[in-house]
Amino acid sequence: MKKTTISAHSPRRLGLKKSFRLCALAAVVVSAWSISPRTFGATLLSTDLNGRTVSGTTASNITYQTSNGLSGSSSLSVSKLSGASTLAGFVTTGSAGVSSNGILEPNINTGSGSGNNVWQFTIPFTLTTTSATISNIQVAGGFFASTGNVQPNGQGPFTSSVGVSIVGSTSGTVYSSTQTVTSTTSNYLWSPSYSPTALTLTNSETYSLLISAGPTTLGGGTFMALDGFTMSGNAVPEPRVSLLFGLGACVLIFRRGFRGSCRHH
Repeated sequence: MKKTTISAHSPRRLGLKKSFRLCALAAVVVSAWSISPRTFGATLLSTDLNGRTVSGTTASNITYQTSNGLSGSSSLSVSKLSGASTLAGFVTTGSAGVSSNGILEPNINTGSGSGNNVWQFTIPFTLTTTSATISNIQVAGGFFASTGNVQPNGQGPFTSSVGVSIVGSTSGTVYSSTQTVTSTTSNYLWSPSYSPTALTLTNSETYSLLISAGPTTLGGGTFMALDGFTMSGNAVPEPRVSLLFGLGACVLIFRRGFRGSCRHH
């Protein structure tokens, strides 16, 4: 049987060499692309709580306007963090309460003359990427009345504390901060902003965002409500996604070079 050899300078050999070189170059480019952190989007997770339903101390059917690197739970719970009163679920009346704008008003008086109560929401979330760096958390809410409506003009001003924490299932509390929020006698909404420093989360565990509020400095008849939150930062994608792109590019380059060499042979 006659043995077939390919000359070092044959079109087929040159075509294969070119393919291997291009494939190696593609691998280097893809490796650099996969290692360098990139942003999936400034906003990683946000919700305005519209469309949620409540039962007891649980709010369900939570939808997220943005879920980009983080995935939030479709349900969240509220509990009494401290104080002398009993938390009776959520206020379910009022044009600005459960019936319309997606506002969650825990049914517990946060007034300083009514038990100095503090409520806390627990919102579980997970990472859909390798890691995420959280650079900002913004919380929206307001001072409400027991009727489920925003405090009427002329009341207050009110001052209270709103706290934010992130707790990992294995690492415990990785971030915690509290800010003071104050109303005027005509504007009872608040939206404190928190800026963690070098807070990186990984997909090796699950997390919970904790939001607390209360007590207010003014006496009884003061409730506090949550109207949504936004978490912003950078998310790093799974490296295997980059690897698949690289392998696909190498296959296409190799097939093209091989076919070209066959046509010249």
